[in-house]
Amino acid sequence: MRVFVIGGTTADPTEPMFKTQKALLEQACYQLGCSLGTAGHSVIVCSPFENSADIEVMRGFAETLPPRPAIEIHYPDSQRVNSQFNEVLSRFQISTVSRYPYPPPQVETREAFQYAWLLCQLNAIERSHLTIAIGGKPDGAANMLLLIAEGKQKPLLPISFLGGAASQSFYRRRYELTDRLGEDIDALQDSQSINKIVYLAERLVDRRSTSTVKIKGNRPNFFISYPRARPAEADYVETILRRRNMVVFRDETDFGAGYDIPRKIQEAVFSADVFVALWCREYACSPWCFDEMELALEKHAQSQLELWIFCVDDTRIIPRRARDLVFYQIKSRDELEGRIVTLLERMENTNSKK
Repeated sequence: MRVFVIGGTTADPTEPMFKTQKALLEQACYQLGCSLGTAGHSVIVCSPFENSADIEVMRGFAETLPPRPAIEIHYPDSQRVNSQFNEVLSRFQISTVSRYPYPPPQVETREAFQYAWLLCQLNAIERSHLTIAIGGKPDGAANMLLLIAEGKQKPLLPISFLGGAASQSFYRRRYELTDRLGEDIDALQDSQSINKIVYLAERLVDRRSTSTVKIKGNRPNFFISYPRARPAEADYVETILRRRNMVVFRDETDFGAGYDIPRKIQEAVFSADVFVALWCREYACSPWCFDEMELALEKHAQSQLELWIFCVDDTRIIPRRARDLVFYQIKSRDELEGRIVTLLERMENTNSKK
């Protein structure tokens, strides 16, 4: 998933507590960057300047082992900002980057740049699957951004131990968060529990992205979509599912480009409850796989199919309708099995309540 971190101190630089707050903010954002990169999630940042939360998130993200997921940068397209981002990305050796430049201010004043950054942050919230907030002045832009995110019902995790706008958001939403996360929300109030935040983020997004699909039988039907040149991952997914007595369909025929999807494939997708896409370079180059995914996206848009996208290499998601869906970056077979088990448990719990 794509995660946007909004952070800032609540104290002014002239106040005695500023240095302590700044150190806590930087350490927390550094740990978040490490955790997000390790878990295979993309990071969205807006500022390349020192003393920002964004820098510490990037610093932590850069120290995770490759292959790393992509990092998105949303920024005013001025020469100064571009140069600074290029320097930071080079220093941290971050090469997989998606750039989203926005119009720079007509005049380079502090006030004009504040509005330019605000535009970038608003778009970053829209692009993200979840926003993590920490600190931020109650009377500043952070408070307005969080209120907008709440109004749009965007997934949001407010970390409250630094106070400020994030703390206010936490107390506005504490009953909703308790309902979704239980007693685990205590981690949002504890500076020593930053390593648990990504786990909570995954739970929040997984639960929110639960489809309204009604299982057709006693067990869900699965369709595995994969490139025929890479059957190993499909073999493993099929084994995991069949061990749990799931109904699995996968087609092992290589028809090549230029052929329409046979009727049996269409019927298998239409009868499936879950479409599992094993996204990779070979998948992106296969018209056959694209046709299967287009069918799945149509059914998913009608809330008739759950769509699980596992990215087994660092190839970017190409189909437009799939880009904003939650996907899972997978680095190992253990990660793949763990994610499938979690999703199965979430599906079972959701359907048991219907």
